[in-house]
Amino acid sequence: MKIWEAASLIVKAFLARGHPGLALAALGIIALVAVGFAAAPIAAILLLR
Repeated sequence: MKIWEAASLIVKAFLARGHPGLALAALGIIALVAVGFAAAPIAAILLLR
């Protein structure tokens, strides 16, 4: 959950400064990183079978 808390803080900071594009880009990057961390152990389990 800490990833999403950090993500919301970053997005709010960009939005407060009037950068909606950067906020969306930051969200996208954070989502990719989170999905990568979630998928890595699953991929490892599948590859090591």
